[in-house]
Amino acid sequence: MQSEVRIQDDLYEAVNGEWLKTAVIPSDRPTAGGFSELDQGVEKLLMKDFKDFSEGKDKTDIKEMNEAVKLYKKVIDTDRRNKEGVSPVLPLLSKINELKDVDDLNNNASFLAENGVNLPFNFGVDPNMKDATKNAFVILGPSLILPDTSYYGEDNAAGKQLLGIWVAAAKEALKYTELTEEEQNKFLEDTVKFDSLIAKKVKSQLEWADYVKNYNPISYKDACCYLKPFDFDKLLKSFYNDKTPNEVIAYDLKAIKEFNFYFNEENFDLYKHWAYVKTLLNAASFLSVDLHTISTTYRRTLMGVEKDPVVEKQAYQLSSRLFAEAVGVYYGRKYFGEEAKKDIVSLVKKIIEMYKERVKNNDFLEEATKEKAILKLSTMVIKMGYPDKINKVYEKLIVDEDASLFQAYQGIKKVLYLDNLSKLLKEVDRSEWAMPGHMV
Repeated sequence: MQSEVRIQDDLYEAVNGEWLKTAVIPSDRPTAGGFSELDQGVEKLLMKDFKDFSEGKDKTDIKEMNEAVKLYKKVIDTDRRNKEGVSPVLPLLSKINELKDVDDLNNNASFLAENGVNLPFNFGVDPNMKDATKNAFVILGPSLILPDTSYYGEDNAAGKQLLGIWVAAAKEALKYTELTEEEQNKFLEDTVKFDSLIAKKVKSQLEWADYVKNYNPISYKDACCYLKPFDFDKLLKSFYNDKTPNEVIAYDLKAIKEFNFYFNEENFDLYKHWAYVKTLLNAASFLSVDLHTISTTYRRTLMGVEKDPVVEKQAYQLSSRLFAEAVGVYYGRKYFGEEAKKDIVSLVKKIIEMYKERVKNNDFLEEATKEKAILKLSTMVIKMGYPDKINKVYEKLIVDEDASLFQAYQGIKKVLYLDNLSKLLKEVDRSEWAMPGHMV
């Protein structure tokens, strides 16, 4: 350390000062630092491999990786994307716009949810916090446009500025649709109104930080009552038939109990227009280059990122996200290797046995506590380097070479979405990895 700042005066500056003088944050990233540099190193390796695969200069025997490469090629085919423009998403937008009332929404809810359209509440399947061997159906309020409820205060200048940027981007995107200028303005105005209603009832980021308060079991019958006039029972029966759960977990209880405040028969059009605009902006990333740039304006502003990554990097990032485990296994086998994996697993096993001995010989813990600690050590699932095999769901991720990028993306997301919902009827699979090998 050559810093002129004394550690006792400013620890951060003393340790990082010299590095900060020369460090450059890449224009397409929000941060720089040790982990960021590791990530960039992995990204550089895999981007070259994807490029070689797409050009036929190399090949892999991992079939799921070949599907990832097909998706990669669709992203970099900007000529086709620009030619198609907004057209791939128009049928879905028309479906939303044709909804007449809440009954109509209830009749189409499962189709809309499977195709990525935001319903007036969020839901999914997670391990049960009180019994980690079982999965639970969880419900919570819809997502906000701004980062937190605090941004919606009348005196919050940053909130007004950010919302203005989001509105400007949405306005540009809406120009590509079949709506008249008057309809575009109305849809956007209603979207902001609906978002402001949601903001009054959903949790703040501070409240979300109190994680244990996410666990709010309510009966299935009560959930159906809270979510009226939305037909929750009809939605779940479309997925589970007669195997609907006896209870659901409300991660955001207030948003569910006061659901009728922001979603009801009277303000249905607000919801419909909100769903339309959000669907358009979510889809825009997979449409023309211009629409992609419009769709990322708000996120780049929020994260302080100067510009989007080059299209080859966008292609790699999307493919490696959707085919995460397949890419992680490929990376692990090629760049980490089976011998290194065996070595580190062996080391971890030795560490666990050492901990057991230390707990057993401990002279201040009670015997019951020791037994529990040793039990925990004995039941640990060791996950080092990368998975031994690729999750079976990836076998279902087939990229239709004739489909548009948006259609291909929708097809993959639908498979992953339905796979998540299907876990409700299964025990928790402890062999599943929470992050892919190349991220590890």
